[in-house]
Amino acid sequence: MGNGIATNQLMKMVAGAVNPGRPVANLYFSMWSHDVISTSINLAGDLKMGQYLKIPPRVMFLTQVWGTILGAVINYVVMISVVDAQRHILLSPTGTNVWSGQVTQSLNSAAVTWSLAKQLYGRSGPYIIIPLSLIIGMVPTTIQYFVWKRWPKIGPVKVDTVMLPLIYMYSGWMTAGVNSTITSSIIVGLVSQLWLRKYHPGWYKKYNYILGGALDGGAQVMIFILSFAVFGASGVEKPFPTWAGNPAVGNVDYCNGNGALD
Repeated sequence: MGNGIATNQLMKMVAGAVNPGRPVANLYFSMWSHDVISTSINLAGDLKMGQYLKIPPRVMFLTQVWGTILGAVINYVVMISVVDAQRHILLSPTGTNVWSGQVTQSLNSAAVTWSLAKQLYGRSGPYIIIPLSLIIGMVPTTIQYFVWKRWPKIGPVKVDTVMLPLIYMYSGWMTAGVNSTITSSIIVGLVSQLWLRKYHPGWYKKYNYILGGALDGGAQVMIFILSFAVFGASGVEKPFPTWAGNPAVGNVDYCNGNGALD
């Protein structure tokens, strides 16, 4: 399915066992294990995209190297600008529709909690359910396997087409942060895989991968422009006028339950 194996929390669990009570060591352990693996996979994925687009491997690799060097400098400058301009919001546990320190706070919290794994996740810990969830998640998947062996097809549904690990993963993503983008992702996926693939297979085969890259790159460029031109990444915010897509009160995507935005 192209998802690979998530090693982030796994590496923090290992670091917590090796270096108990040392959150900074936990972060370094994760950086030199999970982050290296993740970066290598992304590198290989970009090389694969270059192969699809008929870009010579050496040219693609050199472009990635230069992009990484340039990106490190730009990311540092942008991060300093955003932190200086939006520090009070980034320190808030709730954030806003635009800015949030969720990722950084999450990394810090994970390092602290996993360094106290015995006290928090041990047999008498308040969060023992978290490591047990690794076993709990295996149970319905194992049951599904035996059901598939006995009844490969139940009505119109092929049992082996129900991907429980994917359901687990994306359900977990929907429990935190800004997740309204999942709706647009589902819409694009349905249009691509149901409509284009079925009714325009020639166009799909030739251009669908390029379209995906264009949507991805275009979204990142627009986020960069909007961050500085509208959302105040440099300290000067110029809010959009109030209209149906930008209500004055509440969340812009009309989600309920976030009292900080009411």
